[in-house]
Amino acid sequence: MKNLFFTLLVLMTMSGFVFSQTASNTQAKALKMVKVSWDEIVAYDILHPSDSMPKMKTPKPQFIPPTFPVDESEIIYRHPPQEIPLPEIREVSPPPDDDFAGLGDDGTSIPPDTKGVVGPNHLMIVLNTQVRMQAKDGTILSTVNLSSFWSSLGGTNHTYDPKLQYDPNENRWIFICLNGSSPTASELLVGVTVTDDPTGEWYQWKFDTDLNNNHWFDFPSIGFNEQWIVASGNMFTSSNQFGYVAVFVFDKEQMYNGEFEIDYDRLTTNSAFTLAPATCYDPGQEVMYLINNVSGGSKAIRKFILETGILGHPQLTNQGLIIATLPWADYYPYNNGNISPQQGSNQRIDAGDSRMRSAIFKNGTIWFTQTIFLPSGSNPSRCAAQWWQIETDGTIKQVGRVDDATGTMFYSYPSIAVNGAEDVLVGYSAFSSSQYASGAYSYRAADDPANTLRDPYQFKDGLGVYYKTYGGTRNRWGDYSATTVDPGNDLDFYSLQEYAGTGNMWQTWWARINMYSAPEPGFSANITIVPVGSGANFTDESQFVPTEWEWEFEGGTPATSTEQNPENIVYNTAGTYDVTLTVTNETGSNTIVKADYIEASTTILPEVDFTTEETLVCIGDTVRLEDLTIYNPISWLWEIAPSTFGYVNNTDETSQYPEIVFEESAHYSVTLTATNLNGSSSETKNDYIMAGGVAMPFEEDFEQGSLTANGWTVVNPDFGITWSIADVAGNTPGNQAAYVNIFDYSVLRERDQLISPPIDISGSDIIALTFEHAYAQTNPAITDSLIVFVSGDCQATWTRVMEFGEDGTGNFITHAPMPDDEFVPETEADWCFGPANTNCVYIDLSPWAGSTDFRVKFESYTFFGNNLYVDNVAVYSAVSIDDPITEMGILKVHPNPSTGVVNVYVETGIENLDLRIMNLQGQVVYQAKGLTGNTSFQINLSDQPKGMYVIEVSGENYIKSEKLILR
Repeated sequence: MKNLFFTLLVLMTMSGFVFSQTASNTQAKALKMVKVSWDEIVAYDILHPSDSMPKMKTPKPQFIPPTFPVDESEIIYRHPPQEIPLPEIREVSPPPDDDFAGLGDDGTSIPPDTKGVVGPNHLMIVLNTQVRMQAKDGTILSTVNLSSFWSSLGGTNHTYDPKLQYDPNENRWIFICLNGSSPTASELLVGVTVTDDPTGEWYQWKFDTDLNNNHWFDFPSIGFNEQWIVASGNMFTSSNQFGYVAVFVFDKEQMYNGEFEIDYDRLTTNSAFTLAPATCYDPGQEVMYLINNVSGGSKAIRKFILETGILGHPQLTNQGLIIATLPWADYYPYNNGNISPQQGSNQRIDAGDSRMRSAIFKNGTIWFTQTIFLPSGSNPSRCAAQWWQIETDGTIKQVGRVDDATGTMFYSYPSIAVNGAEDVLVGYSAFSSSQYASGAYSYRAADDPANTLRDPYQFKDGLGVYYKTYGGTRNRWGDYSATTVDPGNDLDFYSLQEYAGTGNMWQTWWARINMYSAPEPGFSANITIVPVGSGANFTDESQFVPTEWEWEFEGGTPATSTEQNPENIVYNTAGTYDVTLTVTNETGSNTIVKADYIEASTTILPEVDFTTEETLVCIGDTVRLEDLTIYNPISWLWEIAPSTFGYVNNTDETSQYPEIVFEESAHYSVTLTATNLNGSSSETKNDYIMAGGVAMPFEEDFEQGSLTANGWTVVNPDFGITWSIADVAGNTPGNQAAYVNIFDYSVLRERDQLISPPIDISGSDIIALTFEHAYAQTNPAITDSLIVFVSGDCQATWTRVMEFGEDGTGNFITHAPMPDDEFVPETEADWCFGPANTNCVYIDLSPWAGSTDFRVKFESYTFFGNNLYVDNVAVYSAVSIDDPITEMGILKVHPNPSTGVVNVYVETGIENLDLRIMNLQGQVVYQAKGLTGNTSFQINLSDQPKGMYVIEVSGENYIKSEKLILR
């Protein structure tokens, strides 16, 4: 596609165990990233109603899932037969408190791939056809086509297999989808919300699923934990032969921050099929568990673990096999997989296979579901929903089935949810020859007998016969369903299930099951050791929506409270004291007592600490100091040295959060003395705030791995690709540089800026900016640009000092054009100092001599070219060179710049001359005395570091100097 852009532009211009196995691991980058609002998605959908609709396609023939050999040495747990009774039905599952329509068939796709999630204020449905936003009472807010949702990424006209999650610990929605179903076109699309509102803004990324274009990605599964968002899927060849499982691991924080340069790893394993990562709802969980079906005949599933490896990258490890008691068949081998009966027709409905459909990690254990076929062996006659609960070591805690042994009812495509009270809901599709395809669920309370669910409740009856194949052999259904917990109370269940409508149309329907539970009390205090005579604040952390609070504070004043979050409970007598909280709602009450929770002390002194958002500031900037002292300080005294600063905004040295303006270039030390009722403590941070800029020489090699580490800032107007850090080679030191990924930048004429921290250049007359660059075009007819600005007044004004763009003479490029490949510097020849390239940049900054708060800005300008790199940025100064008398004469240095050997020619009438070569710190690196007035000679400086030097020739009443660049 990019080559097409090139052609158009040219035309426009012319006109864990001993048997554990670790998966392979590669790292790559996003193809594209955008930030888009729901309103923009809706606007696109309105303008492109037909272009963005999915196209009807014939379902592929039945796929026979692979099975894997069961090696006895790999078994980590075998469940004793006597511990798994057949399910014992006690009573019917509770009816829904509310149910309403989800999203219906638009006549363009089978199956719907039913997926929906509840958030704090919204329901969201994602199907193969459309995306819908609803209020939690079912009110329809907005609906768009699935491909319209991803349209800002470009080329998303073949989207399918959507999956959706809500992260209640970070209050974000996570949406993945596939695009393209061939090895050359297969892409993974990932979106996360900017806030907890799915009708607001989204960050979206596009990823290549196979850089080698040998396989395409199918049937994704999604999970997340404390540190990662994980998408796994099956990789198929162009002839639809299964190859292996690929697992994409994304840095969750980077995605939630909307960064383009997402740190992600692609891991692969050939020991699994449909490897389901367990969505983790427990805060702080950094290990992820993944489950797959191995062989129903062998009663085996396999557990993998994803954890951080020794090099900081995620590592996928096959931990071994878990063996159940009762076997099952993995698929129905007859009638093209169509097994489930329906009323009024002899056409049966496809039930899929026994791959894992959903997996979660909740309350410290792993839960998952699958469709199974019974009886086991080669002649199954019905399908059932099987659910599991296992410990992290593989021990089976529960395993059960939604099954009708008489063969009257069939169940498939299950999904599972577990709430904070460890109640369980399994949702699924229900089939029978005496009814149409319907939506149902089964419930279990936490204290129900192990391995059992209550009797199914069918919350949405089918309305008609369903048979739709688009000319194929399979009457598709599923491929999955959605059951989830309301994050607002971690109690209520929502389940979205498919059912048969009229006229051979599938439909989806929501059920809400309102679960009441007595509240579980919990609380914390802002401080647990207080000086006698001072107080503590308490925060209610109870679960399950309490409506009343009764606090008892032993030794406190007041001694009781009915507020949810009582403040300033004062302790006037030394000792240790209990705190009691009773919480109540309409279901009941519970009490927690924290013994000896508060200590009132006569000796505890303040533990002093403080911070500020910026420690590298410009003269005249306002800086706010933030007190972080604990143990109830009541007064503060700030001391700052030197004294060239002033307090502003009605603050002074006794304020808890003073605001300060610094008046000169200096390193300021800050001391805070804080006092509580027991006495005072102090903390000093020497040279804590640097005003006026960092001292010269300023050198930046970007080896910190982050642009912000040394105070650089990035301006990214389009929220797309921008300046970041890349791995490079061919220059020194290290292996990283700042760059803009223009090769993947699909927007024309975008400008992104990289701005240095402030630099103090006030102490020299001779100042220069040097940096190294590397750049390749994609097409010789077009070029990107690099523009350099400087500011001597802390960005109040900018001066454009140089611009670069390849004009056909090699003035900017450092590598031949690369029309098909991304340019990454690999050798010295790829940089500006390479033997065949133009010289690296030297910019004279003498007009800004005397400035503090001096900054440099690099601005990239995109024109569908290739990657641009900047490295080893330096601002140098030298000692001031007095020049009282300079007689006419000549001082020549050749070549300049030089790689080390230079020729010096001196022509003047002065005899007995001295020659010195100095680096920009004023150190003499070479010296010769007694030279004649007319002479030439060669000097070898190859042992000196690259950079700028000053050659000085002096004699009686004479001085002459010249700059020299070593590269």
